[in-house]
Amino acid sequence: MAGVVAVTGATGFIGTHVVRELAGRGWKVRILTRRIPGSHFFPLPRVEAVIGDLADPAALRQLVAGADAVIHLAGVVKAPSAEAFHRANVMGTRAVVEAVGNQPKGRLIHVSSLAAREPRLSDYARSKSESEDEVRKLSNGIDWIIIRPSVVYGPGDQETLGFFQGANCGISIIPGPRDQRISFIYINDLSRKINLLIEEQLGGRTCEIDDKKPGGYGWPEIVASMSAAAGRRLISLHLPATAVRIAAHANAAMHRVAGGVTIFTPGKARELRHSDWVARAPLEALSNWEPRHRLAEGFEKTMLWYRSVGWL
Repeated sequence: MAGVVAVTGATGFIGTHVVRELAGRGWKVRILTRRIPGSHFFPLPRVEAVIGDLADPAALRQLVAGADAVIHLAGVVKAPSAEAFHRANVMGTRAVVEAVGNQPKGRLIHVSSLAAREPRLSDYARSKSESEDEVRKLSNGIDWIIIRPSVVYGPGDQETLGFFQGANCGISIIPGPRDQRISFIYINDLSRKINLLIEEQLGGRTCEIDDKKPGGYGWPEIVASMSAAAGRRLISLHLPATAVRIAAHANAAMHRVAGGVTIFTPGKARELRHSDWVARAPLEALSNWEPRHRLAEGFEKTMLWYRSVGWL
């Protein structure tokens, strides 16, 4: 039996897949959670649950105590303000770093975002960049790595669901510029790579991860893959920059009035309009890892899953 791996954000989209992969590899998994995990499309295997959150130092100490590795996935992708993003993504990461740093040994895998490369674009991107700065403060012999996944998609994801819903209706909405390039990674490939990192020498690096498609994908390739997954020819609707900005402002204002939180804000619109989301600084240390899914196959599996559970 392998040792103990502690995980924050274990009940999220990426987290559930990572935890299931960990358990399948024989690791004892310890998770931080506000409550005992309930029903889920991807139910967690047997885990040790530490009740608490990132603002609870005692719970964090219990989480990381004696762990062979800590995988930090917790964070938010939508929040009502810059302060809320900072509190969740920056201060939360700082708390994890402090807990890990007080251990005599260990390793930290911090799962950030490709958005951290462009902190000027949005409050979210800035908070992810600043969260990485917290990890880089680690010393005391703690081994760490920061990984920036490109666009993560796959069964269970609700953030990319809208694109699949449109394709299921025969429409492909393109919010980015025509020359935009985007890297992707299928959730199973990402969770497998995170698991493999646990036994690697991490060496204090920042790496970007994708499906190894050189130069990422342009919109013609993305639409073609989505069309194949949907099993129908799609009508492409290319949105002008002004339309994306106006829609984002209107959507954010509507949610403020209603007291809700939305991911589609002016900051997200700037992210959507950024021309270069191609993964760079690849992680080459894992010679035994190759992604198993390029876009067409990954989209097909994702579409089939959405249909099987009635999300489309």
